[in-house]
Amino acid sequence: MPISAYSLDEKRKLQQVFIDVGEYNLSFNFIAGTKPAIVFESGSGVDSSHWNIIVETLSGKIENAVITYDRAGYGLSELPKSSYDIYGEVDGLKKGLEQLGYADSFVYVGHSYAYYLMQMYGAKYSNSLNSLVFIDPITVDFIDSMGGIEEELKNIDLSQLPNNNLGKALTRETEGLAETYALVKNLRDKYRKNCFIISAEKPEWSSSK
Repeated sequence: MPISAYSLDEKRKLQQVFIDVGEYNLSFNFIAGTKPAIVFESGSGVDSSHWNIIVETLSGKIENAVITYDRAGYGLSELPKSSYDIYGEVDGLKKGLEQLGYADSFVYVGHSYAYYLMQMYGAKYSNSLNSLVFIDPITVDFIDSMGGIEEELKNIDLSQLPNNNLGKALTRETEGLAETYALVKNLRDKYRKNCFIISAEKPEWSSSK
């Protein structure tokens, strides 16, 4: 039975649960409701608490399920021993959403680095996505305009990261960034989905993609 099958009295309460996605457990926060669910993906270095105010406000205005989660090594989620693999990251989210009962229909909202996970998830599981909402995405076109991924990586000093799970998760994520970038750049022309882009930049950064 999906975890979302709670009594009516509990339906609009924020609940937290650990879900076994194979090699490790991920922490999910959710308010049960109707489909499509609204799923939030955080940017790099930020856990699910980044969305707390938005979730609280949104859940009072709509009946849809609202879901946030901590990626591997972030927040309350466990850090796997394996190296970073974007396929494994999106599969972990899918397994969690399956347990919650919302993997078949959701709106995917993400900030910054989440762009890469959202693009990959959409390419693998497009039938389950209603739409994508990108908030200040760091797109492959933006990276290219800044000199490419190798130039971007030169600006990152991993030795400055804290020696805790988050620091290790960021190191793991960064060490896989070049491959992640290449994979998403390769698939972007093969995958199309209704999407919205929200940018805080003035004037808005433009891209033909």
